[in-house]
Amino acid sequence: MNELYEELLNLPELEITHVSVGDGQIDIWCRSRLGAGVCPSCLKQTKVVNQVQERRVQDLLISGRAVYLHLESRQWVCEDCGRHFYERYSFVEPQSRMTQRYEQYLYRRCIGVDLQYVVVQYDHSWSVINRIFQKWSARSLSEVNLWGPVRALGIDEIALYKGRGNYACVLVNLETGQILDLLEDRTKDFLINYFQARGEAFCNQIEVFSCDLWEGYVGAAEACFPKAEIVLDRFHFFAQLQKALDNTRKALRRACPKEENLKGLKWTLIRPAQHLEADQKAQLDQLLAQPQYLELKQVYQAKESFRAICEEEITPQQAQTKLNQWCEEQQALDHQFLNVFLKTFHRWKKYILNYFNERWSNGIVEGINNRIKMIKRRAFGFQIFERFRLRILVEFAQIH
Repeated sequence: MNELYEELLNLPELEITHVSVGDGQIDIWCRSRLGAGVCPSCLKQTKVVNQVQERRVQDLLISGRAVYLHLESRQWVCEDCGRHFYERYSFVEPQSRMTQRYEQYLYRRCIGVDLQYVVVQYDHSWSVINRIFQKWSARSLSEVNLWGPVRALGIDEIALYKGRGNYACVLVNLETGQILDLLEDRTKDFLINYFQARGEAFCNQIEVFSCDLWEGYVGAAEACFPKAEIVLDRFHFFAQLQKALDNTRKALRRACPKEENLKGLKWTLIRPAQHLEADQKAQLDQLLAQPQYLELKQVYQAKESFRAICEEEITPQQAQTKLNQWCEEQQALDHQFLNVFLKTFHRWKKYILNYFNERWSNGIVEGINNRIKMIKRRAFGFQIFERFRLRILVEFAQIH
């Protein structure tokens, strides 16, 4: 019977002396097969034993039963230097009450779920499960090099606490979709120090830097990445034009509160024309044909023509020509909300045009942000940022 359990345990350095099997628990008493200890100070072998203690360690389950190893732990005395030291086993760390493989098993069970779920399933305290997750996630991340092959870097923010203006900064490899890091600060000075700390070689390898309309991001990129092409994310700057369209709709709603045609129109106006259902398109065409909605029609057409330019396969030079012409047409309208967008466009025009080189965008980063929000909600928020950061990096790194 002992041979069967030795085969199940697969721990060659142990010899099983006896086993006790209960309803929900298996206790296994065992001892080392080694006849001597090696002094950690002088590396000399010794066979002198001062005392023997029993060490209880939890291992992987067998047939749904908890398994406890009762290890014989001898205290050796070095005959050369006189040092006293306890016996060590390769499968369990000093002072630990679980084998390494059981800790790794619990760590993997934490991936994709709230820690409290693992606490309930395996009857351990929250502090124990949290300690295991922190320990093995940090160890796993230290064994991979996420930054080495990065050529295209995307950056965006996510609110840590809704309504408090507290943001975390997400860094993503745009080519692989891999999260590189989660930063607690997004200010320009912080980002410059962070990127420069990664070294000159890293800064020189970045060829594309994609971000939204935030001066801190652009300023940090200009200061740190001399070879990078800074690209303003298409969907962020296009959202400014959609905002102009929606503000026009809102102004009409305020001016004509009894007009039923203007109700529930927001997403029909914002959605690309080619994605509208036939009945939606017919309803919109009928509405925009009415003289009292001329301004709404003009801004809608401006939005659609701008989108069409963005989707054309053209060079930055061709895009500049077409967008300059588009701007002149909109300036002639002298529309309140379009003028706000034009001012924004001219301010960021240089970086917007870079989009037409290789069509880089932060679309993948936006998708990642949505998943991060789900992780945050799943745990009902995180009180300590470093725990939140480790959770995000581990779940996206897929190294567990």
